[in-house]
Amino acid sequence: MKKQLCLLLTVCLLMPWAVASASSDAMLLTPGDGELAYCFDASDASFVLMEYKTPTESGQLVLRQSDGQGHYEGSLPLAYSERGGKVTVKISTLNEKQLMKGTAQLPSRAEPLPEGASRAKVSQLELEGRADGFHYRFDAPGAGRLLLIFDSLTQSGRTYIAPVDGEGHYEGDIALPWTYALGNVNVQVVTASGKTQLAKASCRKAYVSPAPCEQAAKGRLTGVTVCIDPGHQAKGSGKNVKEPLGPGLSKSAVMQGGMAEGCRTYRLEHIVVLEIAEKLRAELLRQGATVVMTRSAPDEFISNMNRAETANAHQADILLRLHCDLSGKASKRGISIHSPVRSDYARAVADADTYKAMGTLLLDAMRDAVGYEKKPATGHVTLTDKFVGNNWAKMPCFLVEMGYMSNPAEDRLLSSPDYQQLLAEGMAQGVYDIMVMRGTVRP
Repeated sequence: MKKQLCLLLTVCLLMPWAVASASSDAMLLTPGDGELAYCFDASDASFVLMEYKTPTESGQLVLRQSDGQGHYEGSLPLAYSERGGKVTVKISTLNEKQLMKGTAQLPSRAEPLPEGASRAKVSQLELEGRADGFHYRFDAPGAGRLLLIFDSLTQSGRTYIAPVDGEGHYEGDIALPWTYALGNVNVQVVTASGKTQLAKASCRKAYVSPAPCEQAAKGRLTGVTVCIDPGHQAKGSGKNVKEPLGPGLSKSAVMQGGMAEGCRTYRLEHIVVLEIAEKLRAELLRQGATVVMTRSAPDEFISNMNRAETANAHQADILLRLHCDLSGKASKRGISIHSPVRSDYARAVADADTYKAMGTLLLDAMRDAVGYEKKPATGHVTLTDKFVGNNWAKMPCFLVEMGYMSNPAEDRLLSSPDYQQLLAEGMAQGVYDIMVMRGTVRP
């Protein structure tokens, strides 16, 4: 029945007026036990922004189409809407143009509120950021129930809590699936009426490196060593680092430490590229490659020259340096590849035309993966001497600007796990294409 309805909705949404006048029947919303099933079609959008709101929680997340044809279907967990009420769901493009809006009525599944006083002195409020949200603990002797209110940039909620013992000790976990890693979370403890704040604190959702992926015993990249360099880091060295520009180049360069920040996500470049690097690492290992990472934690400081030296020390066959871009023009988008050209090491690797051809293979593989047309507006390859980490590499080296954090749509995409995976698959394909071109592997 759901699929039949969504097929009907597809026909409706193909009519231009239907999108412009989207109404509550443009999607199917089905409340369940602690969740909301959704079904809709947006034929021209590979990704959309979903925003939801109930009386006790709200959030926003990026969705990827389910079938490659604009069909979206799935289930949204509503962990903090136990008392039911109206839920409103809005679907927009990633550039914030509303496509449709719908509502549903959630049933109440709440247990009776704990008995006892709600006003008490709260002491020793502690928060611990975790990979899936945060853990709270505090003492409030005499209070039988309290209200916990929390919010991040992309998620908020409130839930009644009770002591875990007879001494007024409160402790528990709050799941925040749509809050970004390292995102700030504000927490308040208030009376059950919600009128009086008793304590407040904040923490950051933790970043936890994924479990190592096992390297395939045999794959199309077996025998290839790839060095991945997630650009930047959470903290600089505390001083300007001056490094020689490159072998055979007369100038020096000062490591400035500046990085991009998302115009909508407000995330810093260093954590976004690290998340993508981990997905790329897993993808390369699945294809049999040996993988070296220049850093695997947010706060590791590494100079640009050291990044290239890591690749050199492991005799990598290729070095991919992952970054995100910025522009004063919000509409600017796409992927750009920067390769060295005149350093002694770069000349030993390839001539300018060959370097350009290798960069184009990488760019086109990435554009194919994410669905970008091959045209100047979606990407380009540049040969330049301005990047120290490129110039000191003794192997093919590519600084990859994977998208613009100044573009609202690309900013959101760059932090979407689904889109990050597409970027990883595109770069892995580019590595394979370059290795075939160089004769390192056989097609």
